[in-house]
Amino acid sequence: MSNADDIAQHCPPPANGSSSYRRRRTRPPLGGREFELCGTLVLDGKRVPMGVCWVKQSAREVALAWRSADGAALARDIAPSMLRQLLDEGVLRQAASANARK
Repeated sequence: MSNADDIAQHCPPPANGSSSYRRRRTRPPLGGREFELCGTLVLDGKRVPMGVCWVKQSAREVALAWRSADGAALARDIAPSMLRQLLDEGVLRQAASANARK
């Protein structure tokens, strides 16, 4: 199973049937880190909605997971260099709720 399949399988459900996670604390999927998507990102022709997403990283792979507007768990494998680029450009940043956890 790839990182993308694994992280999508464990995405937390949307709050109250919506895909908005802004004010809700959620547990990241197994081995994932919580991030906030602050800009436009299109992967494989699908727009990733702004809000909370999760990144799971292994030695050679990076997977990005999110919930679609209809609540479906989606994930894509991305290159480690793409993750660095998204972080450097400010499109992805560590979620505030992740910073508040102990």
